[in-house]
Amino acid sequence: MKKIKLVNYSRPSQSPVDRIATVKESMYCVWLGNGVKNYYSNERVALAFLAETNRFLNYKLHELNYQRIQISGEYYKNWFNFFDRRGKSNTDLKRLELKCRDSLSDIDKQFDKLLHNTSGPNGNWFAFTFFYNIISSMNEILALLKSLLNKRRLWVEIQRIEVIRQQLLRIKHTIEVYGKKDADEIDEEISF
Repeated sequence: MKKIKLVNYSRPSQSPVDRIATVKESMYCVWLGNGVKNYYSNERVALAFLAETNRFLNYKLHELNYQRIQISGEYYKNWFNFFDRRGKSNTDLKRLELKCRDSLSDIDKQFDKLLHNTSGPNGNWFAFTFFYNIISSMNEILALLKSLLNKRRLWVEIQRIEVIRQQLLRIKHTIEVYGKKDADEIDEEISF
């Protein structure tokens, strides 16, 4: 099965005898692409956080894949609307259609990168970047579809697009704040 597997964390620094290590330097660190740096005194706890992060990101991967299916469906449901009312191609509508297609293609590429480029040395950072890029491309398609539907005055379809957009915003928010509570608690414990 396709899945994300982050493996990167840093070990405590081996400080020379004449230099006293700071508290954070003597701890295991897991850093993530959403700006979180969590410190742990125990390697097993750091690895457990990394495993939990992998479960979380894989769940978000499934959520975004479901959103990809919904957004692709919305694009194809509205495919006929990319022509004017007389059934002729319009340059503005054609431009909207091409932008949607480019974004759909970009989403596929970002999904592939997310699966194949996250186990390397910067994988923890890349994973979040790819998630943000996917969400950005999805939002772009939704904005383009909303623009098209506004021109057609298809209000019910606009509301359906807005529901999908709100779901994407919730997914993005959970990714942005993931692990930050742990980071705040650790910083409070470290500060004397």
